[in-house]
Amino acid sequence: MITRKYIHRIETALENNPACALVGPRQSGKTTIAREIVKLHPDSIYLDMEDSRDYRKLTDPHAFFERFANVLIIIDEVQAKPDLFRELRPAMDALGVNGRFLLLGSAAPQFIHGVSEYLTGRVEFIEISPFLLTELPEGTQTDTHLLRGGFPRSFLAADNLHSMQWRKSYIQSYSQMEAANIFGTGFNQHTISNLWRMLAHSQAGLLNQSILAASLGVSVPTVKRYIDYLSASFHVRLLQPWFVNAKKRLVKTPKVYIRDSGLFMALLDIGDLQELLGHPAAGAAWEGYVIEQVAGSLPTGFALYFYRTSHGAEADIVVVKGLQPILVAEIKFSLAPVPSRGFYETIADLSPARSYIVIPRADEYPAPNGVTVCGLERFLKTITDLE
Repeated sequence: MITRKYIHRIETALENNPACALVGPRQSGKTTIAREIVKLHPDSIYLDMEDSRDYRKLTDPHAFFERFANVLIIIDEVQAKPDLFRELRPAMDALGVNGRFLLLGSAAPQFIHGVSEYLTGRVEFIEISPFLLTELPEGTQTDTHLLRGGFPRSFLAADNLHSMQWRKSYIQSYSQMEAANIFGTGFNQHTISNLWRMLAHSQAGLLNQSILAASLGVSVPTVKRYIDYLSASFHVRLLQPWFVNAKKRLVKTPKVYIRDSGLFMALLDIGDLQELLGHPAAGAAWEGYVIEQVAGSLPTGFALYFYRTSHGAEADIVVVKGLQPILVAEIKFSLAPVPSRGFYETIADLSPARSYIVIPRADEYPAPNGVTVCGLERFLKTITDLE
């Protein structure tokens, strides 16, 4: 049994808001987490809008919410009944109490639009990611997590083959059905499937929508629309550059990452560690994996960026608090890393309090110019402890 880190945060959100909304990709564990919340609230009511029996219970949502006004109501896949959002606001405002609703949604663009339109100021969003390394039992092999990713059914599969089969099926299903539900008529599933694969080949690179559009034979607005969807549905991360320093000629284009490392491996048909080590995308795979683990471990109040100038200064990770870069890091898929000149130039440009080189595994040790080399697990502890 893997204990998720979100329970306390959800309970706090419900104490301080009429509603809490859990967002994240399908199969990332939101329903399992909600059932843990049910155990803490024995009188709560759980409804799944993809279950026809539960769907019918909300034929008259106003009457249902009045009938169960004093208990927590958990609604899973709430975006499947979009007219429900306008009924939730008066139900929340009628009693003026917190902890009325826990809402779960997978199709992030539909879900977030509905919540934003009707429930602004009444709900706290919590993103539920697939398993993070920091959530896994002590002693879990980082290599296994890197290869299989964090989706529970993939990570917990009997072997790498079954894990890969699940991930391939997930990608196909999302490309064929989920995206079609979003875009409706005129949607081309082959375009989005090919785009997803091309984005995997672009992992850790600067996003160039014009090249992608030309390669796919579609317009730039079409590529932008599909990438926005993959980003909003938590499958692609567009990491923004840090460019407050106006004295430098800075790169202002985001870097693109497939968020789950297991989906990245499936898109490139990388089945095991030996294949990964011999693949030209090995470094990009490791960089994307580290970025996602750091993003999931950042405390509230901190933001994640990268840094690059036209003169070659570069850092894969810039952690910012307010307007102050407090930590920079370079990511290396090597146990004997050599810091780049561009990384030292970044340190000179940004003057962070701490600078690191993050590698797969190692005890912490110093490098020149105040840089610390450390393994990923040690680095994640540093990130979690930021104040």
